[in-house]
Amino acid sequence: MSMPTSAEPRRLEAEDGLRRARGWVKDTALEGVQVEVAGRDEDFRGAFRVVHDSYVELGYIERQPEEMWLQSHHCFGRTTVLVARRAGRVVGTASVFHDGATGLPVERSYPQAARRCRRDGSVFEIGSLAVVPEERGTGLAVLVQAAALFYGGRVLGASQCLITIPPSRVRYYETLFGFSQLRQDQPYHGFQRPAVLMYLALERFEVWSAVYADPPAGWHTVRSLMQSSSFPRTDFVGGPRMKPTHFEAFLPASSRPL
Repeated sequence: MSMPTSAEPRRLEAEDGLRRARGWVKDTALEGVQVEVAGRDEDFRGAFRVVHDSYVELGYIERQPEEMWLQSHHCFGRTTVLVARRAGRVVGTASVFHDGATGLPVERSYPQAARRCRRDGSVFEIGSLAVVPEERGTGLAVLVQAAALFYGGRVLGASQCLITIPPSRVRYYETLFGFSQLRQDQPYHGFQRPAVLMYLALERFEVWSAVYADPPAGWHTVRSLMQSSSFPRTDFVGGPRMKPTHFEAFLPASSRPL
């Protein structure tokens, strides 16, 4: 019989430390922040510019002439763009791609994995996540990420989430949200960089999230955000909802419909 080692307690302690450092959000840090469903031309422009600038900074893409980054699913698929505003300015965004006739963006890289997930229930994909540099470390990124999960699970009623991330972010999504790795042998379509496909069953999250302690007054955790009946500082019924089809001219060549 093998003897237990100290590796497991050290791992759990490290994960708890990461959750406390990155998965807890102080309410005062979110003063003046509102998360909404994009419904106006300026909302989409602001969101696509935040994604563009973030991706350029990270070296994912070259600077584009219009300084916007979007996918064909934004124009033609079933997509909800969430925008976080502070003082009226878009400072963060995430896109929730609904499943349907146009499928999901991830299927251009991992078609079989997406089909397997559909056998277990309805699926949505989260992508185009970004916040402006001055908001990093404030908790806004966690708020936007959790809002996208909340929207897909509670508003759309889907049971499973897919997300594709760089390898450096795997531990973050495993530890803060309970995602599991599915595949890591293909780059995300259009980027030609290493990518990891991750998966989360929303019902599993309800059990897994017990790793978060109840937050003190004035704080949120990923667990309390997701379990709240009314997501903090958020309006999920904004609109009018429009398809930004007129942004087709700004699609990069790699994101145009097949």
